[in-house]
Amino acid sequence: MSSFIPNKHHLRELLIYFFNVKKSAAEAHRLLLEAYGEAALSERSCQEWFQKFKNGEFDVKDKELCIYNIFRGDQGEMYMAIHVDDGIIMGDNLSKIENILKKLINNFEMSIVEDPNIYLGIQIIETKDGIFLHQEQYAKKILEKFDMSECKVMKTPLVPDGKSGDTQDEIEKPLFPYRKAIGSLLYLSCKTRPDLAFAINYESRFTEDPMNKDYKNIKRTLRYLQGTKDYGIYYKKKNDGKDVIELKVYCDSDYAGDLNDRKSTTGYIILYNDALINWLSRKQSIIATSSTEAEYISAAECIKEIKFLKTQIEEITTRKARITLHIDNQSAIQMIKSGQLMRRSKHIDVRYHYVSEQFRDGLFEIEYCSTDEQTADILTKALPKHKFEKFRNIILKQNPR
Repeated sequence: MSSFIPNKHHLRELLIYFFNVKKSAAEAHRLLLEAYGEAALSERSCQEWFQKFKNGEFDVKDKELCIYNIFRGDQGEMYMAIHVDDGIIMGDNLSKIENILKKLINNFEMSIVEDPNIYLGIQIIETKDGIFLHQEQYAKKILEKFDMSECKVMKTPLVPDGKSGDTQDEIEKPLFPYRKAIGSLLYLSCKTRPDLAFAINYESRFTEDPMNKDYKNIKRTLRYLQGTKDYGIYYKKKNDGKDVIELKVYCDSDYAGDLNDRKSTTGYIILYNDALINWLSRKQSIIATSSTEAEYISAAECIKEIKFLKTQIEEITTRKARITLHIDNQSAIQMIKSGQLMRRSKHIDVRYHYVSEQFRDGLFEIEYCSTDEQTADILTKALPKHKFEKFRNIILKQNPR
């Protein structure tokens, strides 16, 4: 999930430096990756970096282990983010950035790039009005890897009737690396391409024994990518002069959408200044017995992420965040507001009632939105072309160059 938090003043020039820690640390991380996997490696490296900076001469204040507020004052502000052995420094005071880079060089062997145009496979384009993040180069590599660089373009990544539950046919399966394709596309869907999130989430359910329809689905997703390689997230500069940051959250579910186990799918998007900073498409872990219950569970999962983001944004920007949650189910809204366990809802797992508690504590406001305006619908099911493109064009933009 991508995020971009502009500074409080919004008008200063943003200076960006990229650094990469060389050999010894990188080799150690490679061995850890092979032993423990990417998730464990990322978590462990964050903890190690935090301890190094905490015990050294770096001023670490933020709660998020991967993001460090190095400096904030009248002369500007500066932040540093690190993922395993790749780091990025952003600020508006050149002398202070150079000082922190000298400290890093004294402690680690590293290479430094000024104003990078790519970081962790994410390409960065700075315009006069904002910053555009995309992964066109990575998308081209995926298409070449699976011999789809000259394929026919499709308008949607998944057909609307692409449900599970089909019986296995007797036709011989194609020799296509299904699991590898899922893994390659997953990185896209998590970083800059939420329009792929549901399709990859759905297709990943069949990695153990894909049917012929599943091979067709994954190839359709690649054909869709062929026509949308230059899409990404655009963060527009804005100086509204307000002391409060407005976050818009759209949360939805697809009730009993999986025909195999009848579990529902959760989908939500979080917008800051009308640009995506977080999203999710995931099958729910329990079976909901009604559409209201599915929406309630979806909201509960969304609120946990909102609470974390609110804390992080307020630390970085030093401004308060006001959150509005948009849901298209009136019964679910009433259940969240009341927090009362009725005869038809008392069986819901206690952990999901967390959403009602946070509403009473004032973490967020809640508003009804019609199904036609529920942008998170793109993350819960395969949509027809006109509706899919409508929501996609709200959350994504084409390369401005």
